[in-house]
Amino acid sequence: MSEGFKTIMIVDDSGIERRILKNILNKNYKIIEAGNGYAALDNILEKRMLIDLILLDISMPVLKGFDVIDILEKNNVTIPVILITAEATFENVVNAKKRNVKDFISKPFNAEVIQKRVAAVTDKIEK
Repeated sequence: MSEGFKTIMIVDDSGIERRILKNILNKNYKIIEAGNGYAALDNILEKRMLIDLILLDISMPVLKGFDVIDILEKNNVTIPVILITAEATFENVVNAKKRNVKDFISKPFNAEVIQKRVAAVTDKIEK
């Protein structure tokens, strides 16, 4: 994998969902997976992994996606986030806008939509 590849962290409690996203994106990006919000925070805050974009599930047990965003913000971490959800409710959209979320990706996944939305965010990131 080339050094110029941007790094995406996929945070979802479903291994199947992570695998689907990884298969869609791994040709153009370096992929790191986290099975829950705590693992994602550990990778970013403790291990200091350099992440260019987070694909973050809203509904996870223990630590919800919005909680992860709030903790990152409290630690002055400004990594762009695209939420992945089957629940694009009005409340979730409002909460996402308050937190400067870049976009939503709905489940079930559409490979073309995912590639375009991820590229729209990552193309603006200098590497």
